[in-house]
Amino acid sequence: MKASIKLQPVTALYIRTSTNKQDTGAETQFNALTKFMAESDIENYVVYEDKAVSGAKEKRPEFDLMKQDIKKGKIKSVITYSLSRLGRKCGILTDLRRLLDQKNVPLIMLQEKIDTNTIEGNFMFQIHGAVAELNRNEIRR
Repeated sequence: MKASIKLQPVTALYIRTSTNKQDTGAETQFNALTKFMAESDIENYVVYEDKAVSGAKEKRPEFDLMKQDIKKGKIKSVITYSLSRLGRKCGILTDLRRLLDQKNVPLIMLQEKIDTNTIEGNFMFQIHGAVAELNRNEIRR
């Protein structure tokens, strides 16, 4: 008889850089995230990192894998350096937020100090998402 091992959900750390010239950006994000994890006494985490991928793209390999793992119940929370790392389009952020809400997975953004476990965090998520899209559109001008 095969023994079945049930793995406990882990925290997802999401890192993204827009160009392949941003190695220090990825390192900065990783260092801030792992420092936060150590300060929070969270040891069980997995890193999802998309390199040289626009936050406006609907399809991103690691972002898509993270969403699949959330759907499967493998993720108990998501932490990212900044909301803009998750996406630069309100639609992408809204879809992610809907998935997180369905699975009761909180989201923390370090730079903005947003935690969607709070009413204020939910509100600020929407505001910062719109600002991230505005910034992207200004950069593209």
